[in-house]
Amino acid sequence: MRKILFLLALSVICVAASAQSKSFEFYYIAHDRETPVADLCDRLEEAYEMTRRYDDIAAIFYLPNFNEPKVVKVNLPGDNREDFDNLLSELRLKVSHEIFPEHDYAAILDLINEHDFVDEYGDPAYTSVTFSWYVNREFWFFGYNEDIIASLYFVLELDKYEGYVTSQFWYPSDVNIDADRDKPFGNLNLCGKMSFMLLPY
Repeated sequence: MRKILFLLALSVICVAASAQSKSFEFYYIAHDRETPVADLCDRLEEAYEMTRRYDDIAAIFYLPNFNEPKVVKVNLPGDNREDFDNLLSELRLKVSHEIFPEHDYAAILDLINEHDFVDEYGDPAYTSVTFSWYVNREFWFFGYNEDIIASLYFVLELDKYEGYVTSQFWYPSDVNIDADRDKPFGNLNLCGKMSFMLLPY
């Protein structure tokens, strides 16, 4: 009995140590008619292969698709290379993927809670967390920056983890994103302390 308890305790310690030695990356992929699909797929493949190469990086790729988003997990339970290949096929074969902000917000929150980057004491469970948002023109036009990004950051209180959580916002280089530099996440300014910079790809 003591041996069983010891093995259980050891397994818990190993799981905790594994999470703490990893970095966590989340990729959100908005896709419409203006998206340079070839360039986007190249960037995603590069990110995927980098994550696959190093087992100390855990990642989730999220492609909105109305109420059936495509989700790929890497170095996490449910990891399947075929899921990533299917995601790339979706991008290449379809003209666009519809964003359903209420569903995306809830689904992403569930995914993050499933793979907590903060432990029960509020301390970081990973060495670092990076959100990479591949956005398009309609993302700001329709207020998805507030409905999805700001709402998530606000609920997760990410402004408390400055330096631990970083965000990158990528957009097609030939598309003009009309983002308010003073309130990039919407008029409510739910996460005004978060750094913001649009990066072309």
